[in-house]
Amino acid sequence: MTMSDKRRPALLSANPYGAGLPLAELLERCGIGIHRYDVRSGRIDWDPLIHRIWGFAKDEPVTYDRWCAAVHPEDRAAVEARVAAALDPQGPGMYEAQYRVRPVDGGPEQWVHATGTVTFEQGQAVRLEGTVQRLHYPSLIEGKLRQSEERALESTHEAAAVYEAAPLGIVLFDTDFRFKRINSRLAMINGLPPEAHYGRAIEEILPPETCAALRAIQPRLLAGEEIGGIEITGWDAVAGAETSWLVAYRPLRDGARHVTGFLGTIIDITERKQAEAREKLLAREVDHRAKNLLSIVQSLATLTRANTIEGYREALGNRLQALARAHALLAHAGWTRVDLGAIVARELEPYAGATPDRCVASGPPVALAPGAAQAFALVLHELATNATKYGALSVAAGRVRIGWTADDEWLTLRWQESGGPTVVPPAGRGFGSRLIEQSVRRSLRGTVHKDWAPSGLVATLSVPTERLLAE
Repeated sequence: MTMSDKRRPALLSANPYGAGLPLAELLERCGIGIHRYDVRSGRIDWDPLIHRIWGFAKDEPVTYDRWCAAVHPEDRAAVEARVAAALDPQGPGMYEAQYRVRPVDGGPEQWVHATGTVTFEQGQAVRLEGTVQRLHYPSLIEGKLRQSEERALESTHEAAAVYEAAPLGIVLFDTDFRFKRINSRLAMINGLPPEAHYGRAIEEILPPETCAALRAIQPRLLAGEEIGGIEITGWDAVAGAETSWLVAYRPLRDGARHVTGFLGTIIDITERKQAEAREKLLAREVDHRAKNLLSIVQSLATLTRANTIEGYREALGNRLQALARAHALLAHAGWTRVDLGAIVARELEPYAGATPDRCVASGPPVALAPGAAQAFALVLHELATNATKYGALSVAAGRVRIGWTADDEWLTLRWQESGGPTVVPPAGRGFGSRLIEQSVRRSLRGTVHKDWAPSGLVATLSVPTERLLAE
C-alpha cells in the first residue's frame, strides 16, 4: 500500500478545513457530489447527493443511458460530446460542463457543474471519476432573464400601443416598396385594413402620382439617404375630406449596414396648411382693403371743396371720421359682415343729440359686406351733414326718419326729413351729392332719387340685394 493509500481513510474521515467534519459530509454541505463511471461495464456509482439531484432512489442502479436521459434535451448533445472527447485516447482526458438536469422523479429542474478525469489502461479509457456540484446562480440568472423577458415583452406591448395610437401614419416597406407593416392610422387613411396591405406593392394600394413620387426617391433610399419634407395632398378616408400630409422616409439597415427596407412616417398638416392659406388670404384681403381705402381717401381728398384751409380740413376730417366709424364696426365683426342698422345708428349718433326721436331708424336685419358698409356710411354721413347745414337737423324741431325694406332682389332705403326750414332745391350739385351718387351707383350699382319737397328732403336709395354682400 502506498502512502497515499494509507492516508485516504483519514481524508474521508477528517479534513483540515471542516472543523472535524468527514469529507463526504463537508462536500454534501457544499452541494458537491462524487461520481464514478466504469467505462467497461457501463455502471455508474453516485453518492447520495447526486442520486437526489437526478431523482433516483438511494440504492437504485444507474447506467449511462439513464444518466443521459435526465440531462435537459437542449444540453444533452453538448454534454455527451464533451464526455466522448474526454474518453478519447487522443483527447484531453478530462471534461467539464454546465448543464440542466430534469429529475426522473418529477422534481424541479436544476443546474449542475460537472467535472471528470479519465483513467486510461493500455491506451483505453477504463474509468471516469469526478464531481457534480449543484448550482444555484443559474436559477437566479433564469429569474433575471425571465424578468428581463417580461420587461421586454411589456416594452414591446407599450411600443405596439404607441405604434397603433400615434397621431401619425407609420409604414415599413421592403426595398421594393412592398408593405411589410402598417399601423391602423395609415391603413385607415388608405381605406383598407392593415392585413390587406401586407406583401402588396405600392401600385396596388396607392394613387399613381404617389407611387411615381416614391419610385423616384427609391434609388436615393437604397443608397442610404434619409428623405423628408415631402408634402402631399389627397383624400383622407378617416376625415372624409381632402387632407395635406408631411411625409418622410429613412432606410432601415441590418447588422452589416445593408439597407433592408424603408420606414415611412406621414403627419397630418392640414390645419397648418389651412392656417397658411388663411394667412395668405388675410394678407390679400388686407392689401385689397388698403388699396380700396386709399382710393376712397384719395377721392375724398380730391373732391372735397371749401373756401378756407380750415373748412377743407374740417370737411375732409368729418368724412374720414364717418369712414372710420364704419371700419370700427367691421373690425369688431372680424371684417366679415356688419348689420345695416348698426351702420345707420353709428353714423347718426353724432347728430341725434339729447332728443330721443330726433333721428329714428327702423328696418329688418340686413348684412353688409365691407365694401357696401363703407359706401352706406359715406352716403349717410353726407345726408346727415347736408341736413345739419341746410335741412331738418339745422333746427331744434327738425326730425329725420330712416327706414328700409329688403327682398330677394332689392334693398330700398328711405331718408325723410321734417320740421326743418322750407326746402329750396339746390341750383347745382355739390360734392356731397356727387359723393352720394358715386357711392350708390358705382360701388353698389344702385340708384338715388331725391325729392326736394318744401316740407323736407326725401331721398330714396335702391340697391340690388346681390351687391350688399359683394366684395
